[in-house]
Amino acid sequence: LVNGLLLVTQAWLGAWAINAGVMHRVPLARLWPALAALPVVFALRFVLARAAERVAFRAGASIRRTLRADLLAHLQRLGPVWLQRQARGDLVTSVVVGVEAMEGYYARYLPTMGMTALLPLAILVAVFPADWVSALVMLVSAPLIPFFMWMIGKGTEELNQKQWRVLAFLGARFLDTLQGLTTLKLFGASRREAAVVAQVSDDYRRSTMQVLRVAFLSSVVLEFLATVSIAVVAVLVGFRLMWGELAFLPGLFALLLAPEFFGPLRNMGTVYHLRMEAIGAAERMVQIFAEPVPEQRTGTAAAPHEAPALSFERLTLAYADGTVPLDGCSFTAPAGKVTAVVGASGAGKSTLLHLLLGFVAPTGGRVSVDGTDLESIGGAEWLTRVAWVPQDIQLFAGSIADNLRLACPD
Repeated sequence: LVNGLLLVTQAWLGAWAINAGVMHRVPLARLWPALAALPVVFALRFVLARAAERVAFRAGASIRRTLRADLLAHLQRLGPVWLQRQARGDLVTSVVVGVEAMEGYYARYLPTMGMTALLPLAILVAVFPADWVSALVMLVSAPLIPFFMWMIGKGTEELNQKQWRVLAFLGARFLDTLQGLTTLKLFGASRREAAVVAQVSDDYRRSTMQVLRVAFLSSVVLEFLATVSIAVVAVLVGFRLMWGELAFLPGLFALLLAPEFFGPLRNMGTVYHLRMEAIGAAERMVQIFAEPVPEQRTGTAAAPHEAPALSFERLTLAYADGTVPLDGCSFTAPAGKVTAVVGASGAGKSTLLHLLLGFVAPTGGRVSVDGTDLESIGGAEWLTRVAWVPQDIQLFAGSIADNLRLACPD
């Protein structure tokens, strides 16, 4: 708003100096105050513009840090069971690329919307007393730009969301392909998978071109409307000057401010695609945040200090999608002995460990620890008594003995 007021001041000083020097032959000595004030106004506008850019960038960076931290914290709370059932590439795209897409929305789109609401209003208030006809033309033509932008942007928003879904699928497929590249080579399926990735990449390219086509079309329409509106103001000012119905000073003042009046509206059309991109990226984030977090056990029973006997009694687990990895599983793991759970892939071995670690609650049955129901033991206290070495382990640099001392200092 302050920048807009300075812009009006700049236009008035310039119009007054030109009118006084050219039309009224005012000596240069009397024009020096206005001419000296113009560089000061230029400098103030430059400082404000730079400050606005820095504030917008810091706001965007802060929001990205906070959003990414909240997203990662929520994914951690959802637990490994939920994560294993998701496409990793999709989640990586949301956490990395999706969060970055929010920066343009907060750092460029929202400030431009603020300028669009404040600057044209300040210019209208300044132009109306000087030339109400030019102000009326601005007032009537200004709503046409957002209206046509909305008309064109309706289809673009859907295309942009489709583009983000294709990008997420492409990321998930590509990451899964890289992780399973050895298996694909062993079974001779690498060329077929490469063809699938190439097809998905081409679909993403086509959807990107569709979005860009509509974005360029909207920019051309907005530029055309703004140019026609400025031309109408210029023609009316010129004819009224020729007919003697308008003085030179208010006419020049209105002409200087007419391009500035439509400038924020044109910029809004330029940055509108940032809003659509952010909406497409936020669609998946909203779904992730909407996922319910598993409840943590808050039992009061004490966890055993010695190696306990574990008893799995008629355990049943059913996921929301209808998958039933465990159905009436019962066995006992005696204390102080090694118990091996053997079965084919997908038989429920990892699910048993997830139940034991408290990552998921059983649908039916129970797990007993020395006769005490595991649900009655606090989750945090229970995990202090459990050591888990997963299949995909990560060893630190150093010898095996050093790694064992890091993992088990006692």
